[in-house]
Amino acid sequence: MRAASCLSSKVWRCRLLCCSAAHRFQSQLPGQGKYRRVVPSLLAIGREEGLAALYKGFVPKALRLGIGQSVGLVMFEQVRLVMFEQVRRALHGAGRTGESWGCRHARV
Repeated sequence: MRAASCLSSKVWRCRLLCCSAAHRFQSQLPGQGKYRRVVPSLLAIGREEGLAALYKGFVPKALRLGIGQSVGLVMFEQVRLVMFEQVRRALHGAGRTGESWGCRHARV
């Protein structure tokens, strides 16, 4: 469990740094060639602006991801309940139960 947590932390950190580089790529004007590849861009940002510049925008990104995940989870649960209700109605209309179809989670 600890190894998975450590790996997840490293992946999150790498993803955040790559997003920082991608933001620089997208915000430069056409014809400007300061940022072209990820690793040299990250090194240039760290050298010119300091390591703290690599984590610029972390809080808004974390909040946006957290809110987005929460909304997605709520929507998934609501859709799942609606789908199970439709399955239950269809099974009752056909005279079958959820168990006969292998649906242990269908609320019959």
